[in-house]
Order: sequence, then C-alpha cells, then structure tokens
Amino acid sequence: EQGYKAAMSKRGLSQNVKVHYTTYGNVRDEVRRMTADAVARGVEALILPTNTLSVYCLEAISDLDIKVPKTLAVLCFDDSELSHRCSCASVNQNRSALVYQTSIDQLESFLSRIQKQWHQ
Repeated sequence: EQGYKAAMSKRGLSQNVKVHYTTYGNVRDEVRRMTADAVARGVEALILPTNTLSVYCLEAISDLDIKVPKTLAVLCFDDSELSHRCSCASVNQNRSALVYQTSIDQLESFLSRIQKQWHQ
C-alpha cells in the first residue's frame, strides 16, 4: 500500500488514491460497494491483494455491465490457478523471497544497532 501511494504521489496522482479495507465478514458485499464506488468515480484500474477479492470484484463489474479489461483493468497480487481463469492480470509474489529478504534486512538493522551500542 505504501509503495502504491508513493508511486501515485510521485506522478501527481495522490488525489486519485482511495484504499478500501475489508473485514472478510461480508466481503462479497463490501467488494461490491467498493467496485460501485470506484466505477462511479471513473477509476480506470482496480488493484486487489487476493484472487478471492478479484473474483468478487469481477462479479460486481459484470453485474454493472462493464467490460474488463477494455473499460476497467483489474490487477491482483495472488497468482493462483484462479487468476488464470479470470479476466484480470495477476502478479506472482515470491513470498519466500520476500520473507527471506525482510528477515535479512531486520537482522542487519538489529546487528547494526548492537554494533553502534557496543562501540559507544
């Protein structure tokens, strides 16, 4: 989310950023409301973190008779078998590499702090 906001801001588009959160309690209805809101605001693309959310979004888009990707693009960050059966683009996140790199970064930061304290 932070990277998305930073990229939009860098391009002078921060006024177009709207992030929705769901509790997964009534996820289908929440995604329908989010999708309808986005369409009403003239959004050109929706970015969703999971295929489940993208499927609900695509259902709502279909009910609104909007064409994907001709009129509205949908991107999800959960490259599973499901995404290959939908009209949305998906990004495969190498979670193992992300976790590994985050762990390394945190360890290096920790060791750096310890080293600074040791030399004081």
